[in-house]
Amino acid sequence: KDLYKNDKFLLESKMNEVTVCGRLAMYLQKKFEDFKGYYVDIEYYRLKVPREDANLKKDRIRCDILFHSRGAYYSRVDNLLAIEAKLEGNPDDGGKDMCRLEEFVMPESKNTPEGAVHSTLVGLFLRFGEDCSVMRIIPVDINKEDDES
Repeated sequence: KDLYKNDKFLLESKMNEVTVCGRLAMYLQKKFEDFKGYYVDIEYYRLKVPREDANLKKDRIRCDILFHSRGAYYSRVDNLLAIEAKLEGNPDDGGKDMCRLEEFVMPESKNTPEGAVHSTLVGLFLRFGEDCSVMRIIPVDINKEDDES
């Protein structure tokens, strides 16, 4: 709501997705200020040194906006919300982003790169246009056991 009220210019001008996500992250951080030790970051890369193979599909480790604790990953409560977003007019239908969100909410397994963004409690796909529409919410299934653990 704040983004559309205060920064509609960015959306109408078809600014870069990172710019819009950055502004949304600022508003979200303010809304979640009572969550001490948690931050809203854009394009957060939890690994300090990029791995040589970090861009492989199985190793996706960042998203447009992440609400999380910074630093090392210890448990499911370190990653609370992952958001992927697209701007209206982008020819990409968001399919890749939704697949990425599904990867973010998957439980950690022995094949998960150390420090990767995984086991996120909720994944959210947004499409920004004249008004913001939620395309899909992906909650993690905490009862599902990972066969590879």
